[in-house]
Amino acid sequence: MDTLRGERTIWKQLLGKETGLGWNHQIGNIDVDSAWCDDKIRENVKYEKFRFQGLKFRDELKFIFGEIVATSQCAWAPTMGVPLESTRKKYYCRCGP
Repeated sequence: MDTLRGERTIWKQLLGKETGLGWNHQIGNIDVDSAWCDDKIRENVKYEKFRFQGLKFRDELKFIFGEIVATSQCAWAPTMGVPLESTRKKYYCRCGP
């Protein structure tokens, strides 16, 4: 699992806050020119693995390692499902009975 988490982290760093990137459904990867790839690989050589192929199981990894929220009273992770207001305290918070 740590390897998968690391792969997803590198993928997220590669994309960063980039805007205007296309998506190639045939190869399952971002659709950018070679110059963009070369610049990114100079930033971090670990990005090389995504030059011709995107992150495998991207959607599944997003679900597993997606944004996790925790406060002193409540916690939520994507694997817990969608918190419904009526069940929030019962299932997602340690806020009392």
